[in-house]
Amino acid sequence: MQMILIAIGSAGDVNPFVVIGSHLKSLGHEVLLIANPHFEDKAQRAGLELLPLGTEADYQRAVSNPDVWKASKGFAAVWKEMPESMKIAYELIRTYHKGSKTRLIGSTLAFGGRLAQEKFDIPMATIHLAPACILSCHGTPQSVTHPMPPWMPSWMKRWFFQALEFAVLDRVSANDFNQYRHQLGLPPTKNIVSKYIHSPDLVIGAFPEWFASVQEDWPKNSYTTGFPLYTGGMDKPFTPKLEEFIKSGAPPVVFTAGSAMAFSRRYFERAIEIILRSGRRGILVSSFPDQIPDSLPQEIIHIEYANFNELFLRAATVVHHGGIGTSAMALASGCPQVIVPYAHDQFDNGMRMQRLGVGKMQSIHADLKEWQATLDDMVASKVKETCLNYQRKIIDAPPAERQIAELVLEKLS
Repeated sequence: MQMILIAIGSAGDVNPFVVIGSHLKSLGHEVLLIANPHFEDKAQRAGLELLPLGTEADYQRAVSNPDVWKASKGFAAVWKEMPESMKIAYELIRTYHKGSKTRLIGSTLAFGGRLAQEKFDIPMATIHLAPACILSCHGTPQSVTHPMPPWMPSWMKRWFFQALEFAVLDRVSANDFNQYRHQLGLPPTKNIVSKYIHSPDLVIGAFPEWFASVQEDWPKNSYTTGFPLYTGGMDKPFTPKLEEFIKSGAPPVVFTAGSAMAFSRRYFERAIEIILRSGRRGILVSSFPDQIPDSLPQEIIHIEYANFNELFLRAATVVHHGGIGTSAMALASGCPQVIVPYAHDQFDNGMRMQRLGVGKMQSIHADLKEWQATLDDMVASKVKETCLNYQRKIIDAPPAERQIAELVLEKLS
């Protein structure tokens, strides 16, 4: 069978699809991955054929928009990239699909896949990597733009989401989306984020049931699996510089603001202050060297990239933005985490980690004494024990990519 995977976003969005695609290929299926060529190296290492979704320049332009990382402007900033993205993805699927032999597997923003599904009647699974991608009145996703206290009744949440979609989400997206639908001979639609975003064939929450369970107002064809983790031989080994630093002293605190965060200089300046005040060693991870101060003390190094699974296994704590990929990797590594969210699903992921007892939400601008107390809390035996318990849950469960493949093959037959 031909499997066409559509992955839209940064490394945390694309890596799981590389893992899923690799597993499907091992089962004997033909696998095509539609993603930005920024990820071509990862696709090649997994033995996948990449169909380029735009150019490297497109990726750099998208991550260079500061509004992407602002809670109140993030959706509109991301949507600016969607009209062209969905057209390219749609055309690639139109060109390469093999009719009844093809199945589509798309990420949350894979609108081109949904359009191709509709136009060519190709079975499709939507994979949401984070619970916040599903606007639910139960187990409600949290954000600074729509905080909802536990006592708020479902009818009030439902009203709020309807108003949010009408006044903001559809207002941003519906015009572009329906113009392209008209070109394809498809009727106009609405409720794009609350309903259309989910495939009517199959919706998969690529996270464990204990992280977020299927709710009564989720699409009826919804299932959860586990986190598809980008681990093992797929990733690059440590550089000698990183290996030597880790071996030279106590386990470090790792600071990262996300693989696509190009506006993090103040974040890393503050990280240096926090590390030095706490008397610890630190690793700053950023693929944007200009965001790192030129001169670092000997207790701190900067690296542009690392295998997070291996790095977090050897870290004391990881401080990160709350992206689901980093959050899941910290869980799988048994590493305590401090979450400093910016936008999108990051607030909800951080709150879920805090409720599990494996981490704490924190402002990067908090007092240095507060940060020292937070880092002290994270290395306490109780927190570490809780982290190891959840690590064991992940290790003992069937691999998520296997669960996802089984669902796709069963439900889209």
